[in-house]
Amino acid sequence: MQSAARAPNPRCDTILPVQVLFGKDLDDLGNIFFAPDIHVAGTFPTGYGEENDFCIRAQDAGFALAFADDTYVFHAKSKSFGKERRDALSKSGSAAIREKHGAAKFEALAQKVANLRAMDLVRRRVNQALGSAPEALSAEAATWVLRQKVLFLLPVGGGGGGAHSVVQEAAAMRKLGVEAKVAVRNQHYFKYVNDYRDMPEVDDLFTGFSDENVVSTAQAFDVVIATIYSSVALLEQVVKHCPWILPVYYTQDYEPMFFETGSENWSEANASYALIPDALLMAKTDWIRQQIESRHGVEVQKVEPSLDHDVYHPEICAGKDQSRICISAMVRPSTPRRGAGRTMELLARLKASHADRIDIRIFGCDSEADDFKALEQDFDFTNHGVLTRPQVADVLRRSDIFLDLSDYQAFGRTSLEAMACGTVPLVPEAGGGDEYALHKVNALVADTGDVEACHALLTDLLQDRHRLGRMQLHAMRTASRYSPRRAAMSELLTFAPALAARRNKYPDPVRPKVVLVPGLRGADHLQITGSGYVRLLCPYLQDGLATSWEITVLHDGTLPEPGSADVAILQRDLLRGFRDHFGPWVEAWKARGGRLIYELDDDLLDSRALKDRGYEEDTDALRARVQAYAEAADLI
Repeated sequence: MQSAARAPNPRCDTILPVQVLFGKDLDDLGNIFFAPDIHVAGTFPTGYGEENDFCIRAQDAGFALAFADDTYVFHAKSKSFGKERRDALSKSGSAAIREKHGAAKFEALAQKVANLRAMDLVRRRVNQALGSAPEALSAEAATWVLRQKVLFLLPVGGGGGGAHSVVQEAAAMRKLGVEAKVAVRNQHYFKYVNDYRDMPEVDDLFTGFSDENVVSTAQAFDVVIATIYSSVALLEQVVKHCPWILPVYYTQDYEPMFFETGSENWSEANASYALIPDALLMAKTDWIRQQIESRHGVEVQKVEPSLDHDVYHPEICAGKDQSRICISAMVRPSTPRRGAGRTMELLARLKASHADRIDIRIFGCDSEADDFKALEQDFDFTNHGVLTRPQVADVLRRSDIFLDLSDYQAFGRTSLEAMACGTVPLVPEAGGGDEYALHKVNALVADTGDVEACHALLTDLLQDRHRLGRMQLHAMRTASRYSPRRAAMSELLTFAPALAARRNKYPDPVRPKVVLVPGLRGADHLQITGSGYVRLLCPYLQDGLATSWEITVLHDGTLPEPGSADVAILQRDLLRGFRDHFGPWVEAWKARGGRLIYELDDDLLDSRALKDRGYEEDTDALRARVQAYAEAADLI
């Protein structure tokens, strides 16, 4: 129940047949409970009616009713009275409450209860929590949880919250011992490696792909995940050639809202949810689930959001000036729904009304960008530009309040990251921010289209430093509930039963395993040589081969583990540091039944031509290594 609960508690403006009520003013509640008319003899029979009467009168007195969705009450039904007496008491109590409050009022309230949808999501979350618990998994599904191989398809340049989610959750899976990778387009590979250099084994976390070899890139994995509408067609291609792979769509927003209705991008996004009929869809907020399920009629599984506390954390000595309040905001005019114009308008108004009491910092765009220059700038602020994750965290740690004036947020990752840094966010009331944001408790929840209302909320908070500090503590407490590991486990537990069912329907064929060891160059960042692409990757990574061969590529210069594959194809020469290992390796490789193919460029034997092209190593030593590779090979 606790894991499925979401704050705030679901509200009800009607009758609660069984309730736990919380209120600050318990004396007033007591006055309602002990009101004289409740003790009028015969008003209600024993055991029935008084709880509904209490709820009606509490609401009439101005109190709100809510479900305690983190609490389970075992209702033993008719244990107290037995069925016959219960039926009589229920009928008598129903008549009494109608007489007291009026039949029309009671019937209207009862109808609202019948049509109440606030608890539908709670029931679904509880069912899913029970269904995804390890105890609920079949023996077959349980075996897949930590041995499944997972690939995220991320065909975008990165930098946004959705990409951060994918990367940190894949990294968390790897820490759990799961083989997980993020496939990015070849032209984006080094950008991702540089952006996430703070993560361990980042070079191996990412793998490059193109539209032409997406199937061969994915074919060795058990679960392949589309992460944006434009990657679903790629996933469809993978599943077409490799039906044993479980297709998953990580729906991180309701993306048709990004585009003009009827446009090409809108059409592709709108069709993405049902493009692969048997795909598993998942989302991190109930808001995303509701949008997709209500509009497209497909089921979406709820998984946990993630937050990287190694990057986003509070720091007492972060440089906050206790005499001033720092307000930060992400300003990204290139994305209209992020509300860059009204963000700068609000910041200007805050600076005008609070002058020297506040400092303003923004990030997310270049000061020289034309779309930024068109915004309000006639006030003092610091623009930190486009930042990496650690740099964003540093700005958030030095802030007291963070503003997100987006039209809506499907989740609002930066606001949660701000909370983890000890900063109170202002979040849009539209969207999925209610996953974590409690108005005036750990955040300000606002109509972000109303700049005046946002200004009033912030002004009220700026005038009460003690309340701001209290909200910051609540924000940190809320953020502590989220972690990449928890998110990764929720995803793996969601995948496992679906993967087990898929393998029953589409068994993974036994395919010979081939490992490509292409020629490499470079020092800090190893790159496959041109001939490596032309002579190995291009021919062997064709999609048509995926159903017959399981092909992987080693990008780090190492040799495959003996016994891990049937065939290794070695090209040109090994890197320094691995050459001395070739003799013992090939002996162990063949002892485990492996075969070796040597792909030889004949110019490696032409010493003069090598020197003319700038080869600086000993050509005689190279000739000897080539001879050793050739002699050991089963095929050249």
